[in-house]
Amino acid sequence: MQNMKLLVLFFGVVAAKSALVPASVQAEKSRQASGSAKVDNFDDITPACASIGCADIQCLPPFELRRGEGQCCATCYAPDHVVAIDRHTALAGGSPYAADRAPAAPSSCQGVKCFTPACRPGETVGHAPGRCCLSCK
Repeated sequence: MQNMKLLVLFFGVVAAKSALVPASVQAEKSRQASGSAKVDNFDDITPACASIGCADIQCLPPFELRRGEGQCCATCYAPDHVVAIDRHTALAGGSPYAADRAPAAPSSCQGVKCFTPACRPGETVGHAPGRCCLSCK
């Protein structure tokens, strides 16, 4: 029972540390972090943003706290030339691991990208009903 009380106390502390703050408070923190004198008046968002809470986050360099146009809450942001991003273009060309969708795949699987299954010894490649791609059984 003592362990359970400690566990509940631990999760209570974690929950308290991950508090939500009003969007206006987060916007002010963002302004202060950037060193800007410009106040964010939220002219580009709906009144609904005033009634939600935003995560009270701090960004590690090279990320900066920034609210994009139309967003209620700020997020950590860094431009692509500072932090490389994988835009998942690897399958734009031919991939040696790409496979056709399963012959019995549902019609909702149009455009899916499947991979050749790599099955463990004793397993065989087969189709599970409702799935788009073949899998190991």
